[in-house]
Amino acid sequence: MKGYISKEFKNLNVLVSENIMALLTDSQLCDIVSGLFNENRAEHIFKKTTYKTIFKAELCNTPCFVKKYINNNTAKLIKSIFRISMSLNEFTSVNYIVDKGIATPQPLLFAERKKLGILRESLIVLSFLDGAQDLRDFLFDRGFDSFAQKKRFFYEFGSLTKEIFENRIYQDDYSINNFMIRNEAGSNRIYFIDFERVKTDTEISEALAVRLLAKLNRIGRIVSLADRLRFLKGFMRGKTENRKSLKVLASKIQSETLIILKRDFKRGRLTSLYTCNSFHPIRKGSLKGLYLNGYNVVDVEKLASQTSDKPFPLQVSLSFNGYEKNLRVFKFDGQYANKVWSTLNNLIVAGLKARLPDILVQGKDSGIVAFEESPFCGLKKTLFCEMEKNSFLTDNFKEELDLLACFLGLE
Repeated sequence: MKGYISKEFKNLNVLVSENIMALLTDSQLCDIVSGLFNENRAEHIFKKTTYKTIFKAELCNTPCFVKKYINNNTAKLIKSIFRISMSLNEFTSVNYIVDKGIATPQPLLFAERKKLGILRESLIVLSFLDGAQDLRDFLFDRGFDSFAQKKRFFYEFGSLTKEIFENRIYQDDYSINNFMIRNEAGSNRIYFIDFERVKTDTEISEALAVRLLAKLNRIGRIVSLADRLRFLKGFMRGKTENRKSLKVLASKIQSETLIILKRDFKRGRLTSLYTCNSFHPIRKGSLKGLYLNGYNVVDVEKLASQTSDKPFPLQVSLSFNGYEKNLRVFKFDGQYANKVWSTLNNLIVAGLKARLPDILVQGKDSGIVAFEESPFCGLKKTLFCEMEKNSFLTDNFKEELDLLACFLGLE
């Protein structure tokens, strides 16, 4: 690949930037890459799952962002024989995207570790964007300095999306999680990221573009209708003098969004933009769930185990970032704790003005959902107001609104 040098060491295959390799001997490169595969690294970890770890490191005194993947079961090991790794797919995709002139962190290194010819681990190293912020966090924090800046951002974001589609770049789960933003010379620059499952040189038909825009549209009340229209004007790039065309596109996206939202409700989706970066997962034996950043997982698990013989809803106090939070805890038999959480989560994504509970813990036979007192009272008021009027939610999700009110005793 142009601009990179291929190196092979024992069990290691590496592609490294020519600029980085100019600073290293082969032995130093081997030591650095082996160190990046070390599972006990102490650098700041952004995310860790059973198969993926994302962390910050340094490469030749340059801050970098590392995504490491492990094939940790027989199925993954077998699949690795027939498929390229996620790291290689991302490395290939990000170079394609760089060549198209779309802003993205620069790829510095790619490596795979094999044993007996079978891929065990792989990683990609990207330049670290100092001062950048996840676009999701930027929007949730209302990061704009002025109305003019916000107006310009949504137009430029729409224009960038059009450029991505025109360059035949297909990201199936197209969302604001696929972008970062950084202030450069007084203006916000948007960076496209996260390409482990991206397909390049793929035709984006009008129907497919509408579906991807509908997925992006699942964002709740955090983005106003006016800002969504500014995005579409950027996407249409000056063709909005024909108002009918804009209206037709907006209508198609809204119809497809509704289809996707209904599918999310049906499958009981627990995560969304409203859990990303704000909640930690619980995975311990039969216990699964989510809890708001700031709680201690041991306290959360203890809460779930010690409330079985208590009357509900239960008032408890739990430590949160060094102070005590008052919580209202609901217990549900079977899998209904998951049902309550997913219903509220998807209603919020669909536009309900409410906050998620602080805690979900679902066990095999029962589970709990815990609300902070003030958001719970706000949810109660919001549900009553929503159900008394005609709206997008009552027109399309009346059953879900009624179900949530019933579960939480708000009827």
